[in-house]
Amino acid sequence: MASAALSHVRTANERLQERINRIRTDHKSAIRETVGAGITIGTAFGIGYMEGRYPENMLHFIAGFPLSLVAGGVGLALAGFEVGGPEAAAYIGDAGRGALAAWAAGRGGEIGRDQAKPAQAKTA
Repeated sequence: MASAALSHVRTANERLQERINRIRTDHKSAIRETVGAGITIGTAFGIGYMEGRYPENMLHFIAGFPLSLVAGGVGLALAGFEVGGPEAAAYIGDAGRGALAAWAAGRGGEIGRDQAKPAQAKTA
């Protein structure tokens, strides 16, 4: 009788440990995704702010390419080679995606403004 009770307690303890480990894994993933999204958004905002605040600054270009495009490419390349280890590489990749998002949003805005000019001229 005592061994049956002890066996029941061990089984319950094993199930509890499995549940705790599953919760830890789930939360680690959620935290990683949240921090990664923050890095991506922060990078995009920072580059967009810099380009808007200092539009005539030549540091926006590296070898004739937009800084945001170069930074994004370098960030994703470093992440692809897992520079700094797998966890750091994931965050570096998030920053690279943010830089590319800033570049794409900026270029999309420029194209939209350019196309709006002929449309406004036709209606005027």
